[in-house]
Amino acid sequence: MDREFREALVHQARAVRLLAGFLQDDLPPLHWTIGDGASTHQVELTGFILAPRARRVRAHLMPWAGHLGLSLSSERTPRVVEFSASSGRDGIGLALFGAAPRWRSGFGRRPAAWTPPPLTGDAAEETRHAQARLLATLGELAENDLPVLSWHVPDRTEEGRWRLVGEISETGPDSRADVDEAGSVAREAVHRWGRFLEADPMEERLGRTYVRIRSSWKGTDIVIDADWPS
Repeated sequence: MDREFREALVHQARAVRLLAGFLQDDLPPLHWTIGDGASTHQVELTGFILAPRARRVRAHLMPWAGHLGLSLSSERTPRVVEFSASSGRDGIGLALFGAAPRWRSGFGRRPAAWTPPPLTGDAAEETRHAQARLLATLGELAENDLPVLSWHVPDRTEEGRWRLVGEISETGPDSRADVDEAGSVAREAVHRWGRFLEADPMEERLGRTYVRIRSSWKGTDIVIDADWPS
């Protein structure tokens, strides 16, 4: 593994420790992502929330902004209200993001994706504890010298189970040779994870190549999604 990937793993481990510390505080649950540093050359730790109303988004993000010493800004478009804040800590990019649709009366039903996690109480505490368990698993996975992924630490279960989700997504390079190289690198990364997790990747081609691994490791459900230009 080259120096750049090793540095990304070191920074991801730092982001995991940073987030684990945050989860010990009584703050509203957010969906968290830990980037691979590929595009920004800095690992980004981002907490985000989608909710049907802007006031619910603020209710989740304002305590975090206060805790982190960040100023939360907002922007309105004809369809959505967005909130954001960003800073850095210990060499990690740190960001908060939230959005709510600007619904009109009688416009239609709100999609499930806009349903927020619990704000306070036992359900919120249970969410933080589940996320902490996922982070503990991620910390152990990082010790196995595997290809760098972006990771999602979700704020809710899927099909009744908490899942740690890793991602590889290659953008469209300019030349055919670059396309082939990007696909080769991503495919090798996916297959290394598949061998480690003892799971066969499932592949589909729809303009791009999409691959998914579903497995478990030490009792934690793990999903790895990858896509690259075909």
